[in-house]
Amino acid sequence: MSQSQIQAFLDSMLDSCDNSNCLTIKRTTTFSRDADRTVCGPYTGASNELTSAIIYKVQQACGISAKVLLVMLQKEQGLLTNDEPSDSRLARAMGYGCPDNVGGVCDAEYYGLYNQLYNAAWQLKRYSTPTAWGYYQPGVKSILYHPNTSCGSKSVNIQNNATAALYNYTPYVPNAAALANLGGYGDSCSSYGNRNFWDYFTAWFGSTTGAPVYTVDDPDIAAYYETRTTALGSPTSATSTYETVNGDGAVQHFAKAHVYSSDAGVFTVSFAFRDESVAQGGIRGILGWPIGEQSCVSGSCSQQFQNGALYQASSNTAVYSILDSAIVDYYDAKPTALGWPAADTVFYDTVNGSGLVQRFNYAQVYSSDAGVFALSKAFRDASVAQGGINGVMGWPAAEMVCVSDSCSQQFQHGALYQASSSSAVYAITDSAISAYYSTRIATLGKPTLDTRSYATVNGKGTVQRFEKAQVYSTDAGVFSLSKAFRDGSVAQGGINGVLGWPVAEMICESGSCSQEFQHGALYQASSNSAVYAITDSAIADYYGARISELGLPTLDTRFYETVNGSGAVQRFEDAQVYSSSAGVFTLNWDFRGGSVAQGGINGALGWPVAEMICESGSCSQEFQHGALYQASSNSAVYAITDSAIADYYGARISELGLPTLDTRFYETVNGSGAVQRFEDAQVYSSSAGVFTLNWDFRAESVAQGGINGALGWPVAEMICESGTCSQAFQHGTISLPAAP
Repeated sequence: MSQSQIQAFLDSMLDSCDNSNCLTIKRTTTFSRDADRTVCGPYTGASNELTSAIIYKVQQACGISAKVLLVMLQKEQGLLTNDEPSDSRLARAMGYGCPDNVGGVCDAEYYGLYNQLYNAAWQLKRYSTPTAWGYYQPGVKSILYHPNTSCGSKSVNIQNNATAALYNYTPYVPNAAALANLGGYGDSCSSYGNRNFWDYFTAWFGSTTGAPVYTVDDPDIAAYYETRTTALGSPTSATSTYETVNGDGAVQHFAKAHVYSSDAGVFTVSFAFRDESVAQGGIRGILGWPIGEQSCVSGSCSQQFQNGALYQASSNTAVYSILDSAIVDYYDAKPTALGWPAADTVFYDTVNGSGLVQRFNYAQVYSSDAGVFALSKAFRDASVAQGGINGVMGWPAAEMVCVSDSCSQQFQHGALYQASSSSAVYAITDSAISAYYSTRIATLGKPTLDTRSYATVNGKGTVQRFEKAQVYSTDAGVFSLSKAFRDGSVAQGGINGVLGWPVAEMICESGSCSQEFQHGALYQASSNSAVYAITDSAIADYYGARISELGLPTLDTRFYETVNGSGAVQRFEDAQVYSSSAGVFTLNWDFRGGSVAQGGINGALGWPVAEMICESGSCSQEFQHGALYQASSNSAVYAITDSAIADYYGARISELGLPTLDTRFYETVNGSGAVQRFEDAQVYSSSAGVFTLNWDFRAESVAQGGINGALGWPVAEMICESGTCSQAFQHGTISLPAAP
């Protein structure tokens, strides 16, 4: 063969190329070699030689036919039909230096396409020289079936040096199982090197022994051939009969195609379609026997087989198999929408069940127990992002449904959604959320993020964001949060914070809304107002029984650590609520102001310890360290913040009347103490005790300098006898006429 003939042959074997290693375009820089005794002549190296040039020059140097070298490249590494050969395949292109007795490990000295071609040709020529060299020579020889010697051997009559060279290079003879399935597999004792050499050589270049005349022995193929002599050309092999798992039949090779005869009928299979059929196991494999002729429309061709079909978009493209009859039927109904197959059918066994996947130009089709369904590229990419058919969603369980440009598709364990053809695809992978959403699509809108799973201090759950709300799923159930309530939850730390997960739906009455959470609740007075949180469980329970009295919250719950202990405070529209170890109690605005005036919960009074008590319009409320009093709703609130005075007052309320000033504390030359003014008298508390001064005695004390003066603090109650009243002080006594 000339270099141009070699190049043309290489080009005819490959429709397309996906890297620079394809033999049609591969270039290699070669080096010069001297003539080697009587085996090979000299080789003149050159830069960037095409593979066809190397084959031609090796043919000339060593006298080995280019046809033999081409067949060897295919039978050793499949390089003539490989559209993306790896560097490692090229490195051992002819299998030279890769002996079976070392497990097929190759000698790196002979790596490289040029090295392999030259050395393999040298070896074949050396085996073929008239001087005996190599184990196998013309004559009857016993040749092994397989490297495993227990498989046995066969006596072969080697008729010439060329055949001897092949058996020396690949020292195994094919057994009956290998010969019964040309292009396919035999059994565990089968070897294929010399069988494949013969199969490729006779298919590409005709007989290895000249040009024998073959007859068509199968009557059905003979009748078929009579009407297609020109289309098929001459027979290039004898008729072969087969018994297979797919039924019995006969096969015959012709110059331009292969013909198959079975119970389904007699049909032609082109070389390209025959190669893809062989790749799928041939007539013994998944596809089985052809059951129809190849059908071509506008350059695109397909052919039906027992268990699938073959497709080729154009004469220059690859042939792909659909190996699932359900996918074939599905495709036949949607060829325009799917385009041509772009890969062979692939079988998968996953945690979600088994099935098959077929890629087409415009979509990918999935076949499982759930049925056969297509995924668009966008939906397929979104499925893959969730782990694909082996992930959380599993296999598609329905076709994509589109309404007004927005689309959705159900899967085994969730669904995918796309708002428009130009927007992202999002997944709902929580089955509870999926069921919840199916009844609230209009209310929630489309998903805007994938489902997310969380493990928090408040338990596990999933969250799904939609256009109009966010949905939360836990053991407590599935509930929506509006944007405002979601923001309110996030402000409290979200699902990992003080509120935790929602445990009920939002409830709205007269424009105001609330929603319960694990550890509290959110409230909103109107759609335009802020959302506030109650995050103290005791306040939440207390509020539940007093909603009408307190109104809605106007601030979030606040927690405090004070000198008087820890607790929580919640402001409402109509009052403020305090929760501490003493309990939960309300302060109205007047009493809250009175508390704040005393330093609030961190001050002299501390936390409230009882509810406000009102009688005849006057009110009081107990605190940790005192109490507040109000004569009427219009009057000021005053505090008793000395515990001794508070106890003293409790027994004399009717005598003293209500407080008219807050407790005041004094440090004097006469010692420290507290003073409390009431409506009807003034009370003094010091180390001497608690005593009342009526207004006359108080005036006389003040005239003497009061508690900081000559008399000091009272040390006894007033005593009245025989029209005279007296009262003892630290440093003296006041005596006054008794009041008339």
